[in-house]
Amino acid sequence: MKRLLTGLVSLVFCFGAFAGCSYRLSGDSESGGDSALVGEIDFNAGYDYADTLKIWVSNVDTEKEIINAFVGAFKEVYPNITVEVEGVDSLDDQLVFNAGLDSMCDIFWVTPEDIALYRDYDIIAPLTPIIEQDPSFDIENLNENSVRSCTDDGTLYVMPRDYNQVVMYYNVDMFDAAGVEYPSSTEAMSQEEFVQMLADLKEGLLASDETNSYGQAYKDCFTNSMDAAILWDSLSWPIVKSFGGTIFDEEGNHLDEEGNMLFDSEETYQAMRFAHDLVADGYMGDPGTWSTRDGTQFLMETAPVYLHCRAKLTSITTSTNTFHGLANVGVAPCPDFGDDDTYYVGSGATGYAMYSGSKHKTAAWLFLKFLVSERAQEEASESGNLVPVVESLIDDETAVWRRYTTDAFGAQYSNDPFVYRRDECFTHVREFMQYVTPEYQGSMLDRLQNCYTDSIANVRSDPDTEIRGFISKWAAQMRNYIEAGGNS
Repeated sequence: MKRLLTGLVSLVFCFGAFAGCSYRLSGDSESGGDSALVGEIDFNAGYDYADTLKIWVSNVDTEKEIINAFVGAFKEVYPNITVEVEGVDSLDDQLVFNAGLDSMCDIFWVTPEDIALYRDYDIIAPLTPIIEQDPSFDIENLNENSVRSCTDDGTLYVMPRDYNQVVMYYNVDMFDAAGVEYPSSTEAMSQEEFVQMLADLKEGLLASDETNSYGQAYKDCFTNSMDAAILWDSLSWPIVKSFGGTIFDEEGNHLDEEGNMLFDSEETYQAMRFAHDLVADGYMGDPGTWSTRDGTQFLMETAPVYLHCRAKLTSITTSTNTFHGLANVGVAPCPDFGDDDTYYVGSGATGYAMYSGSKHKTAAWLFLKFLVSERAQEEASESGNLVPVVESLIDDETAVWRRYTTDAFGAQYSNDPFVYRRDECFTHVREFMQYVTPEYQGSMLDRLQNCYTDSIANVRSDPDTEIRGFISKWAAQMRNYIEAGGNS
């Protein structure tokens, strides 16, 4: 989990959406500032428009591959716009500290949970007033949930570049070695089926003399059945919600009729107990393995199952100086962690935003609206790490993202899990973050994740009593943050 501006601010989230909220793009776009912003953009600029553009993205190989694909397609259409792309370490810090300087970028990569931070620092430009004034742009063909995830208080701030949903990757060779049946690519496993599969994998691999690509016998190198950073927002919140837990109700109330925190409930207990038991039974790593979500155990072929999204695909199959890359990978829908009637999967979008102080706003807008064109989405999909945000491409069997292939894709590989039940299972931490003022949002999420850590790492003898106590403890702290900041 990343930390933003250590000692100043801590706002941590992931892909997101306002599930259950009305879908709209017309926010507070009547301000003078927004009008001035729109006035800086030439909506008649053609393909011969000449300018420069600086783009910052997170200094991660997959992110640089995706942005370079977008830029390559963009330059074919706008050859007179010079584009400079830079991968930046500690992107959030650099955006804040470079605001107002000549070194600042014009476009930057954003995970939607950071919108509130960027708004507070006046770094991010609202896109809704621009869209409303541009007759050549139509946002209706974009995935509605992805757009929602990039919207704050009714205003779009980030142009979504993709659709994300957590899936269950698995090592086909390890399943074969364990003698375990492959999970379905068309139907999510129930909680009971999922836990049984993890148990069977553990038993089978600990008895297997077969070796992985590193020459290690599975019975000697097995770590856990599943590699999963449960403190990652796209797991910690959906698991609670899958068990029926919540922090706010649909009206934004955080207390029940008796004045108790909604989070302090039997449903939350069941979610925390589920996580506790996964670790206690050796199916998932202890808290020391949760500080990262890079899938090291899965990539080292010591854990056969990995929970992540499409953006990780090429990292799983590509050989590097550190990892061999899986030779045979399968994909299944994210399991149903909780009750049968409450299936939720961590989902959302990432995208690109315009720096509010950019001197090249016309070029920036041309790039932002181009990246959600079918042409740009198809070319970026060639990276293998992107599910398009354009609805007409998501279900198109001939679209590039569905035709991407490598030698690691055998009979068990499927693209369907990446969009499995996407309209009904979509969930994100912003569902409760929307009711918390920006300065306390990071603290709220920390308390949710601290509850997981306590419920697993700090249980000594009586899980039932101790986990309930931890939930009450962190619920009380959540209440303090909610009521200190005002329930908006």
